[in-house]
Amino acid sequence: MNAAIKLFSTKGFEDTSIADIVEASKVHQSTIYRSFKNKEFILVSIFEKFWDLLLKDFEDVYENPWNASPIEQIQRMLTAAQFLITQNIDLVKIIAKVPLPAPESFEDP
Repeated sequence: MNAAIKLFSTKGFEDTSIADIVEASKVHQSTIYRSFKNKEFILVSIFEKFWDLLLKDFEDVYENPWNASPIEQIQRMLTAAQFLITQNIDLVKIIAKVPLPAPESFEDP
C-alpha cells in the first residue's frame, strides 16, 4: 500500500495504474489483486488507514482527558490531527486531490 500512497500522491489517482503500483511495489500483480479488487479498493483502504489513525488519536484524547477542560481537549485533538497530517503528508495529498461527490449525493432518497 505504501507504493500506491506514493504514486497516488505524486501522479494522482486517475493517472496511476495497477501496473504502476505493481512495478513500484515489486510484487506480482496477483498479490495485489488478492488483497484489492481494483485500484478504487486500494484508495478506500488508504482512506480507512488515515481515518483509523485520526480516530485513534481522538479516542486517546477522549479516553484520557487528564482533567482537561473541553477546550483543552479540542486543542489536544487538533494538535494530534496536525501531527498526523505532518507525519502522513502523502495521505493528505491524496485526500486533497480526490474529487468529492456532490452534496446532493449524500441525501436520503
